Amino acid sequence: MSNSPSLRANLLSFLLLLSSIFWFPLNTAFAKQLCSAPAAVCASQNIVFQISSFDPAASAVRIGKDLLVTNRHVVADQKTVKIYLPSGHTSAAIVVPSGYSGDLVLIQAELDDGPIAELSNSLEGDLFTVGLDQRAGQIKAYKPGKLLIGPDKSYQFSRIHHTAISGPGNSGGALLNSQGKVVGITTSGGSGRSEAIPVKEILALKTLSGQKFSKEHQQFGENYRDCILWTEKLSRNRFLSDSNAQGLKNKCRLTQNRQLLELTAQILGRANRLSASALFFEQSLERDPGAINARLGYLVTLHLLGRYSDEVKLLEGLMQIIPRNKMVQRFALQVGKILDNQELIEDGLRLIKTHAPENLPAAKRFLKAKIRPGK
Repeated sequence: MSNSPSLRANLLSFLLLLSSIFWFPLNTAFAKQLCSAPAAVCASQNIVFQISSFDPAASAVRIGKDLLVTNRHVVADQKTVKIYLPSGHTSAAIVVPSGYSGDLVLIQAELDDGPIAELSNSLEGDLFTVGLDQRAGQIKAYKPGKLLIGPDKSYQFSRIHHTAISGPGNSGGALLNSQGKVVGITTSGGSGRSEAIPVKEILALKTLSGQKFSKEHQQFGENYRDCILWTEKLSRNRFLSDSNAQGLKNKCRLTQNRQLLELTAQILGRANRLSASALFFEQSLERDPGAINARLGYLVTLHLLGRYSDEVKLLEGLMQIIPRNKMVQRFALQVGKILDNQELIEDGLRLIKTHAPENLPAAKRFLKAKIRPGK
């Protein structure tokens, strides 16, 4: 996720103190001067709020007079949320029970009069993340980026993959187009690539929200809490005992959250449990086949497992989406040489020549060498 949950327990009181001391009203001239985005995007800073719950510093988007939306991983099993208002005051909010199995929940709160998000499916042009900047203690419109992959209509939980800059505290914030309309709810990011849940899912969320979903909601929340706590505990481990590996797998599988499944795969991979890692990458990609970072992690895992033939389709897709990625270029040459796949080799060389010509001599030397990697 875009925040670092392992710091939660130690930072909660500190972040709340900072927020009370350094919180700037969003409507001040000072705040507006900080925004270099289009005017409509800057104005949309007023529809995003800092919140604190299971995650002590996150964001939420106002979609109604008394209604906001955020990520489920931000609230986990908590029933309440603290909202920081532009006036500098706080408001207590209630998490609305939901049977929706994706990474969204509704929050109900008494809010001052103010603008409400306009929703749109248009992903053309520049995209902007708007969310909490933890260091500044205020809502911020970040530098723009572009769409990498739009949501796949064949998969309900596929996400918007883009290059708009985001940072810690942005989970639950807004992804906007240049007209200032919300096109997605920010959920995660890393390595210059970010993800957002398309706004079409807000309708599905509303349909599956209400007190009659309390039982499912509580179970979802507990699953998220348990998985996140396990990933915090094990995220830096290079060795996993059998009991820890099984506990991690059991808890995180239940969430069916694409990002948490990917994080589980990463932890298992670092501990050299490669077959289990591959299975969790596959489960993550079943939720969203377009997930770029999951595809890259799966690519590395397959390579280490020696499943070279399974890498070809992954490489072909990644070369189209992130042609500048040097790892993708390098793997194309390696896998092409192992499998005697001349087409893959030529595609890799073309990308190197176009995007990293300084590496072309080394690539040609590698191809001429008699050593065949992986054999």
